[in-house]
Amino acid sequence: MDRDAELAATFNLTARAVVIAGAGSGLGQEVARIFARAGADLMLADIDTKGLAETERMIGKAGGRWLSCRADLARPEDRERLGDTAVAQWGRLDVWINGAGFS
Repeated sequence: MDRDAELAATFNLTARAVVIAGAGSGLGQEVARIFARAGADLMLADIDTKGLAETERMIGKAGGRWLSCRADLARPEDRERLGDTAVAQWGRLDVWINGAGFS
C-alpha cells in the first residue's frame, strides 16, 4: 500500500464536506489530494487559478468530487462565499482547512 492510500484509509472522510483554502499549491494541494482519496467532498479555493486547475486534475485522477473557485481569503466576502457554496452543494460543512499563505 502506498503512503497516500495508507493516509486515506486512516482518515475515512467519506461524504464529509471540506473547504480547502490555498488548494492551488503546496500543503493545500497535497491535503486536497489525500482528502479526495479518503472520500471527502471538496470545495477547493485559491487565488491562483492555474494552480487550482492542476489540483483539479489531481483530484480527478484520485476519483474525488469537488467544486472549485478563485478566492482571495483576505476578502471576508470570499471566505463567506466558500462556506455558503459548500453548504448549498452538500448540505453542511464539516472541515475547513486554511492552507493559504506564504512562508
